[in-house]
Amino acid sequence: MKYLKPLFISAFVALVFISSAYGVWLAQTGDRNGWAVLAAAAVPALFFGWLFIAKPARTSAHPWWLMLGGVIGLSVLNTSAAGYESALLLIGLCGFLGPQLYIQWYSRFADRESNRLATGAVMPALNLRTTEGRTVTTTEFFAGRTLWLFYRGNWCPVCVAQVRELAAHYRELEKRGVKVLMISPQSASASARLATSVSAPMTFLQDSNNDLARALGIVDETGLPMGLQALGYDSAAPMPTVILTEGGKIVWRDLTDNYRLRPEPDVFLKVLDGELP
Repeated sequence: MKYLKPLFISAFVALVFISSAYGVWLAQTGDRNGWAVLAAAAVPALFFGWLFIAKPARTSAHPWWLMLGGVIGLSVLNTSAAGYESALLLIGLCGFLGPQLYIQWYSRFADRESNRLATGAVMPALNLRTTEGRTVTTTEFFAGRTLWLFYRGNWCPVCVAQVRELAAHYRELEKRGVKVLMISPQSASASARLATSVSAPMTFLQDSNNDLARALGIVDETGLPMGLQALGYDSAAPMPTVILTEGGKIVWRDLTDNYRLRPEPDVFLKVLDGELP
């Protein structure tokens, strides 16, 4: 059961792109139901394309319009045509069932509250690795105020967008005396590529085997979409998490229950300035 989510997202993304191509082919043969299939599949296909190309740091919580293509597809479906049942099946999967599962189930995490992340809790003393391969200990970042951002890896477009968005506000955080740490289980070389793409001297650290994330209770053991293991990523991934510490103690954290919803940098600044609890 635990592999259902990684299997679902890989299968759903593949299905909408394959169905889009199939719809185009059907339409070119003169089958009107090709347009019905294309309408249902193209909307989620465009959504995933937008995620990977535009890399937004967040989306709406309930993108209901993902099912708009399914409504259009049903409206133009020709039920008198031979074999329309296959088109109806694809419309249902791409236009209704898939988007609903993606919005209501795949995108969400269970309750994440934990004593390990309670205000006043001390960050665990564990080793991390820099992009240069040097071993450092978390206690080295206990002095002063530190922002710990756990991201899943370069494969996650929303994570990459969040890193770049925070980089754009780095100077404002630096003025407030905040050290910014970007933590991921991905290889040091992968993090180094991301680090060079941002124009801010933030510290990128590798949490090998998710040791720190596990100690904090923020690991999704099957967080990686099925098939991306071939690119060198581990199946386990941290749930997107932001923690602010002072003297190594947690003073604020964001535990999003939806991977598509991330706090904006202005939230961090308001917390640091005492405008938010």
